[in-house]
Parts: sequence; structure tokens; C-alpha cells
Amino acid sequence: MQNSRRSLSADLIKTSAIFGVVYIHGSFLFGYTSIFSQSLVWLFRFAVPCFIILWAYFFEKSYQKKSPTERRQYLINRFTHLFIVYFAWSLLYFFIWVDWGTLTVKEIITAHFSGYGWSGQYFFIILFQLVVLFPLLRYLYSIKVTRYIILALTLIVYFIWGYCYSSLPAFIMKIGDRPFIFWIAYVFVGFMLAGEKHIIVNIILGGFVLLIPVEAFLLDRYSLDHSPYLTPIILLSSILFCLAMFQVKSLNVHSGFGKVISYIGKNTMTIFVANPLVIYVLSLFIIQNSLGPPSLLAKIVFPILSTIIVLTICLLISALLKKVRLNGILN
Repeated sequence: MQNSRRSLSADLIKTSAIFGVVYIHGSFLFGYTSIFSQSLVWLFRFAVPCFIILWAYFFEKSYQKKSPTERRQYLINRFTHLFIVYFAWSLLYFFIWVDWGTLTVKEIITAHFSGYGWSGQYFFIILFQLVVLFPLLRYLYSIKVTRYIILALTLIVYFIWGYCYSSLPAFIMKIGDRPFIFWIAYVFVGFMLAGEKHIIVNIILGGFVLLIPVEAFLLDRYSLDHSPYLTPIILLSSILFCLAMFQVKSLNVHSGFGKVISYIGKNTMTIFVANPLVIYVLSLFIIQNSLGPPSLLAKIVFPILSTIIVLTICLLISALLKKVRLNGILN
């Protein structure tokens, strides 16, 4: 029973995170944007960090079960599968958005396949690095002193990237948040959760994610350039949110709510890669601000409604891929 509960807790985190990803990408569809919708966009910045934590958690769980001779092949298989999914969807989005008139080899690499070709593509670039370096990261985590040094340095880096971003050299800002070094802390949290003992965090502390839009508002208020993901509040509150959600014990996997959470949790990869396509297609047919006056209620409801619509269509795509037996290739 403990395993099913913990699995459902992970699915609850994944569901929250994937809803956030889709909201960030598609809440604008009906056009009813507001400070409320922008605040939710800021709030859902915890989504990618949570996905990194859960990726490390599940990867470590599987890796532990492998013999030393099996682990190398496991890493190769995981990297290969990840690359196939990345390349298939990147190729699709390449043909959708490519400008053949200005296309060069450099543009193909930098604009379409380096992490910013479509919304969420950079996540694969991060995972490629983490898969390759996984044995090294496990080793660094196993040494207590090294672990704490890396976590301390990460906090310093996040402070600089969050609050002193404009003072960084231009070439550093160009690499964005793709290098693996920015995500090691989240990987270490995943390792900790996969261990027999980990920090117990009260579920109330998960509410610290509400500080993310507060931090973003203050940074914008004082015109401080910053990375959208690399700020101290995002780092700390995302970790607390994940740790807190892992303590949820009251969810019943057999209830209606539990089944929905479990189903979405199992299909987050398809939702992640397909939502830009769904949003693009819907944007061709939806006339913004056409559902009524931009009242306060409309500005709250319609961004959430558009997110639910995109999420539902992505789940239908996932079911279709399974039906035609392409789920192992495209997600």
C-alpha cells in the first residue's frame, strides 16, 4: 500500500507540474490575460524543477535494481529512447515553424535543435546531459562533503542569476539555463527521495511556491533582469513543494480523483511534447477575446479553461499513439 500511495503522490506532483507547463504555454489562447494569469505563469515555474526531481527519483530507483554490468546498457537505452522522442518531435516542429527563406545550417542547430526550437525542447537538452553524467552525479552525491559544497554553490549561482543577472557577461547569458550544473540540486533531491531515508517536510511548507510570483513581481517592479527559472525562491520552494507532496498519504488510487491523477501522471511526456502542437493548431481557429467582455471573471476562467482544453486534447493524442502502437517511439 505504501508503494501505491507514494506512486500516486508522485503522480500528483507530475499532474500539478504538467498543468503548470500547459498553462505557461497556452493560457493566452482565448486572449483574456491579466495580472492574475501572469501570476500563475510565474507560480508554475516550479513545474520543470519538479520534473527534474521526479526524473532523478525514478531513474535512480531503476538504476539501483540493475547489476553493474547492466547499468551501462540501461544508460544507453534510456539516452537512445530520449533522443528518438526529442528528434521526432523536434523534426515535426522544425517543418511547422521553419523559415526556408533565411535557413542556414547555423540556424538549424541554434534555432531549431539546441533547446529553443519549441516550448519545452530545452528540457531534453538538460536530460541528455544528466543521463550521460548520471554515474558521476551519483558518486558526487554519495560523498557528503561534495554534496553540501555543490548545494551551497548552487544556491550562490541561483542568487547571482536571479538577482544580478544583468551584470553577467553576454556569452554566459546566451547559454541560458540549459547547462546541467543549474539542475544538479534537483537531481540530488531525487536521489534523496529514492533512498531509504529522506527529509520529512510538512505539507504546509509546499505552500512556499506561492512566494514565486511575489519574487517575480518584485524583480519586475525594480526592473531587475533575471533568469525565468534560476532564482533562489524557485529553487527552495520547488524542492519544498516536492518534499511536501511526497508526504501526502490520504489519496486513494482507486478513487475517481486518484484514477484521473494516475492517468495524467502516466501521460505527462506526451502532454509535454504535444502541447505546443495543440496550442498552435487551436490558435489558428480561436479569435481572441471573442467569448465575451474581458471581465475579471473571464480573465480568471478562460486561461484555466484553455489549459484544460489543451490538456484534454493531449491526453486524446496519447491514447491515439497507444492505439496505433507509436507510444514507445513518440513519448
